[in-house]
Amino acid sequence: MKTWQFILILILLCGLGIFLLLIFLGYVLKIPKKETGSTRSATVPPSMSTPRIDPARDTIMGSRTAPVTIVAYMDFGCAHCTSMSTILDTLLAREKEAVRLVWKDVPRLTQQGSIDAHVAGRCAHEQNRFADYRRLLYERQPNFSSVQLRTYATTLGLNLPRFTACQEREDHRTQFGAIREEVDALGLTGTPTVFINNKRVDGEVSLETLQNIISTAKNKK
Repeated sequence: MKTWQFILILILLCGLGIFLLLIFLGYVLKIPKKETGSTRSATVPPSMSTPRIDPARDTIMGSRTAPVTIVAYMDFGCAHCTSMSTILDTLLAREKEAVRLVWKDVPRLTQQGSIDAHVAGRCAHEQNRFADYRRLLYERQPNFSSVQLRTYATTLGLNLPRFTACQEREDHRTQFGAIREEVDALGLTGTPTVFINNKRVDGEVSLETLQNIISTAKNKK
């Protein structure tokens, strides 16, 4: 084969390779991205303006007669939720008689570890140790294997057979689906999101900001 023929074949092969690469890239760029995590499509209009509180589905702490109700949509795998959880603990300690906290589990439904962590939190709540257990979950995130979740329960001195039996129940996962529908209906785009007496507060905010909102809400009662 002559030199010029070899060069011509090489140029043709390179051209073909570039052409195939462009076709592949064009295909990839047209693939729609799936919704992940604790977000929703911003194009879907909200159909609700305030949360629904359901004692059979939500984790509720604080006085039933409290003048201020905080509804918190939270995810144990969310970094910003870690600081928000600490803020909520502080507010509950400061305002024992004035604040009721309604915790809404918003796990990442595509991640089994996230779902299992939220189930474990509910199981700890059944033994009145939810606050302590969720602190461990945020400290150890994202270590949410079945073995680790039971180790956390043992660390807190929970009744392990009762805890394990609770983990195996399917009703928790059904409730997560209902909360996800509520998230979509409210038009929420991520966690953490809190409502204080139905006043929406998005994202990570300071303790002082939430304290001021609570003080205003208390004065209106």
